Amino acid sequence: MSNDVIDRPPRSRVVWGTVAGAIVILLVLALTAGWAASRPSTVTVDGVSREVSNGATVRTLGPGTYRSSAGDMLAVDGTVTRVRGGQPIQVLRNGHPATPDELLHSGDVIVSRPGADLRESLETTEVSVPFAISYLGKGSLIEERVPGVPGVRLVTRGALSGVEVSSTVLIQPNDAVVQRFHPRAGTKVVALTFDDGPWPKSTEAILDVLKREQVPGTFFMLGVRVKKAPAVARRVVAEGHQVANHTLGHRLLTKEKPKEIKHQIRGGAAAIKKYTGVSTRWLRPPYGGMNAKSWKVARVEKVHVVIWDVDSKDWTKPGAQKIASNVVRHAKPGSIILMHDGGGDRSQTVKALPTIIKKLRAKGYLFVTVEELYAVKRAPK
Repeated sequence: MSNDVIDRPPRSRVVWGTVAGAIVILLVLALTAGWAASRPSTVTVDGVSREVSNGATVRTLGPGTYRSSAGDMLAVDGTVTRVRGGQPIQVLRNGHPATPDELLHSGDVIVSRPGADLRESLETTEVSVPFAISYLGKGSLIEERVPGVPGVRLVTRGALSGVEVSSTVLIQPNDAVVQRFHPRAGTKVVALTFDDGPWPKSTEAILDVLKREQVPGTFFMLGVRVKKAPAVARRVVAEGHQVANHTLGHRLLTKEKPKEIKHQIRGGAAAIKKYTGVSTRWLRPPYGGMNAKSWKVARVEKVHVVIWDVDSKDWTKPGAQKIASNVVRHAKPGSIILMHDGGGDRSQTVKALPTIIKKLRAKGYLFVTVEELYAVKRAPK
């Protein structure tokens, strides 16, 4: 009978076996923990069961999850000025108010309550009350005799909507008075005026007619056109005609803010000065448009506003014969006659001009510039 001896495994093999077993256990635990961590939780939001990721908060549910919505911002008259601009919704978690960063757990019951509407705040400010303009008399010449002074009113309105709640006049405005008048009675003079130039072909053709007939004209120039045709502008001056300002870019002054009105007036005058050397304070507003704002700026800029009382309507291009008829039929002592040398093809105006001069001369009229027309008014009797 033999005796078998069974050797014990080496000590190192036992140690490595134990380590390997521990690693396997740790891996299983880690996988189990990871699975548990990634497993979605189920919560109930406004009666609807929803799955959320582990670690989700009240904030991550998002506003679209709830049945309730935020309140609106209301104007002072009760209309909605900002949808959902009021109080946010209130969120309850398991019957208690929840903060946005609260963690959600499986089985939580989330309930939302609508936010309350808010009404906008009020603000009270002083607002300028524009003055009106009273026109007195008749005639082609105009002057502002009484400057207008704006008033002041206290206005309370909604801070967001601007809806006015109340208004109290603190200071009444004083209206401006603009006087229309003729030159001295019995003075049979008229002024031929031309707008929107210089326009090389048309302006030069008109200058040729005026030179041939020995008649002065007044040219209300646009600053942007002077910059494009400076040589033509200089010819107007060289041949003894009056150059005047029609603003920089033909903007309707009644639609502009005071800053832009000033820019238009100064820009037109600056261009004329730069390219012709002439400083002018005579201004014809585009379209003849003047209101309280533009009169105020004109007064500050110390310009003489010139309108007209006879419109040739050459801008409608009715034909040379009709243009001449419009002028001759309506002209009277002291008339300022509106025509155009710029703004496009003015060949009809060029053709009508000799007829206008001939027929007005036949009626005993003399031709003067606008500046001379105003001087006739101021001459002593």
